[in-house]
Amino acid sequence: MTAELRPPAAPAAALAAWRAALDGEVLLPGEPGFAEAAAQDGGTAAPAAIARPATAADVARTVRFAAGNGLPLSVRGGGHGAFAARAGAVLVLLSRLDSVEVRGGGRVDVGGGAVWRQVARALHPHGLALSSGDTDSVGVGGLALTGGVGWLVRRHGLTLDNLLAAEVVTAAGEVLHTDAEHHPDLFWALRGGGGNFGAVTRFTFQAHPLPAVHYGTVTAVSPSRESLAALLRGWRDAMRGADERLNSTLFAMPAEGGAPANCQIFTVWGGGDGHRARAAVAPLLELPGIVRTRFERRSYVSVLQDGGEPDGLEGVVEHALADAPGAGHDDVVVEERNAFLRLDDAVVDGLAGLVGQAPGSILAVRALGGAFGRVAPTATAFGWRDAEALAVFTGVLPPGSGAGDVARLEKAWSAIGEGHGTYGNFHERADGDPFALGVYAPVNAERLRRAKRAWDPGNLFSGNHNIDPAG
Repeated sequence: MTAELRPPAAPAAALAAWRAALDGEVLLPGEPGFAEAAAQDGGTAAPAAIARPATAADVARTVRFAAGNGLPLSVRGGGHGAFAARAGAVLVLLSRLDSVEVRGGGRVDVGGGAVWRQVARALHPHGLALSSGDTDSVGVGGLALTGGVGWLVRRHGLTLDNLLAAEVVTAAGEVLHTDAEHHPDLFWALRGGGGNFGAVTRFTFQAHPLPAVHYGTVTAVSPSRESLAALLRGWRDAMRGADERLNSTLFAMPAEGGAPANCQIFTVWGGGDGHRARAAVAPLLELPGIVRTRFERRSYVSVLQDGGEPDGLEGVVEHALADAPGAGHDDVVVEERNAFLRLDDAVVDGLAGLVGQAPGSILAVRALGGAFGRVAPTATAFGWRDAEALAVFTGVLPPGSGAGDVARLEKAWSAIGEGHGTYGNFHERADGDPFALGVYAPVNAERLRRAKRAWDPGNLFSGNHNIDPAG
C-alpha cells in the first residue's frame, strides 16, 4: 500500500526509489506500525512519512529525499524530546542507530539513537561513567547537542564538554566526520547548537573512571518564605566551598497531606571513598530545619536507573504536581521556566518569594561551578559558563486563575532571570528568537549564525530552537 505524502506530495517514482534504497524502513500513513511510531514521537501532528534508518547512509538518503522534494524534516534521537514532528514532515527516528562501543582510553562510541541507560550499562563493567542526564531514559543526542547538565556536571562538565568527535549528516546529504581538526567550525557549533546543523548519527565521548558514587537525600522543613531563603543561602554557601566531586540539587516542595512545605536536597558524590564523601556532605547536614537524612554507596547505573530511589527527581515532581491544589482539573495552569543564575542574596530572596506566589509550586536549583565553569564561554556553542546554578520553576496556578495571575508570575520570574541564560533542554517552546530567549548566549550569536548559513542555508534542520540563517 502506497500513501500519498501530504503536503507537499513527492513524486511516486522518487518515493519508491527512496524506500527501495534504504537498509532501514519507511512507514507511510495507513501502513502497519505507522500510528504507533507517530504516537511515540509525542506529538499530535501527523508526519507524511516516518523513516527508521539502519545506517548513516540511510539518514543521508532520507535527508536528500526530503530536501529534493521540498518536504520538511524532523529528526529524533532516542528518549523523549521537546520538539515533535510537524504536519507533513518526514520524521527520521534514529532509534535503530543505538550501538554503544567502549574503546581504549575511556573512549566510547554512541549511536545517535541511544539512551543513557545503554551507555551507563556498557561503561559500568569498565569502571567508567560519562556526564549525562539525571535518568537513564534520556536520549543521548538531544541532551548532548544542547548541553547535558547531570550528576557529574561539577566534576566533568556538560555532556558536550566530553564530546571528542561526531559523525553527522549535513543538509547537503553528506556524511562527515567532525572533530577539533576536521570541520572544526561545525564541531564547535554541534556542541550547544541544539540540532541546527545536521543529524548526528554517532558520538565519540571521553568517559571517566567512576567505580561507584555516594548518593544522599537531605530533607529540611521550610514552612515560610524566610526559612526557605535561609536554607537556600546555606545550601549556596556550602556548595560554593564544596569539592567539585559533590553535586547537588535542592527541591523546594509544597505542603502536602497536612505536612509543611519542605526541601529535599539530592546529592551525588562522585567516588567510592565513604570517608571523603561524608566529609564533603557534612556542611549540608548543618543546614537549618533538617528532619531526615540518607546517604549510601551506589553504582552510577543505579542512580540513573531510578533517580537514586523510587521517588527520585522525576518522581518528586510528579507526586508534587499530583497533590497540588486543583490537581486533576483541566483548568489548572502550570507555568514552567528555567534560568542559569548567579545566586546573590537578591536572587535567592526572589526565588523564595516566587515559590510562595502559587500554591503547589516547585523550585529546583542545581549547583554548577567546577568543571562546568572552567570552559571559556566561546570554546563551545554553549556560552553560559559564569552561572553557578540552574533554577527550574514549576508554578501551579489553581482553577479559576486568569491571564493576570500568569502575568504576575511571569513578572516575578523575569525580575529574577532577566539577562540570564535559559537551558534549551528544559525550554519546550519553539516560538520566538532563541537568542532573545537566552537559549544561546549573545557572545556566540554571530558565530552560530555564520555556521548555520554555511551548513544549513535552507534551514532544513529547523525543528529545534531554530537559528534562522537569514537572521
